[in-house]
Amino acid sequence: VVLPDLAVLRFGVYDDNSRLLGQRILPLDGLQAGYRHISLRTEANFPMSLPMLFCNIELKIYVPDGFEDFMAALSDPRAFLSAQEKRAQQMKAMGIEETDISTKDIVGGEDGDNKKSKVGGKPNQPGASQEPKKGEVSSV
Repeated sequence: VVLPDLAVLRFGVYDDNSRLLGQRILPLDGLQAGYRHISLRTEANFPMSLPMLFCNIELKIYVPDGFEDFMAALSDPRAFLSAQEKRAQQMKAMGIEETDISTKDIVGGEDGDNKKSKVGGKPNQPGASQEPKKGEVSSV
């Protein structure tokens, strides 16, 4: 269901001649899981005294393929954190320290501002030497 706030669930009870005996329209966001007695109403939505449906309501969340790990991390953050700690311990057992993992070479990382700009070959750091452009003679 894309918009559960706007969705409704309709129960309809018909006889053998396809005549409506009772109905009930419930908003989807108001449903609770478990066994419920649902009292029926007439076609004009007036309450009927005795007719009821006894239903077991199960609510399930649809998770697209590939997002199972993300959903598990959201539903149980402690287990996700312990999995991250286990991964760090395994990396440490292989000889990889947390400080060995660097994000400097990633575009937009911490040291991404200190690289040379593509236009003109000028470095962004003050006081660094400037390379000559194509066709220019360097004056040293």
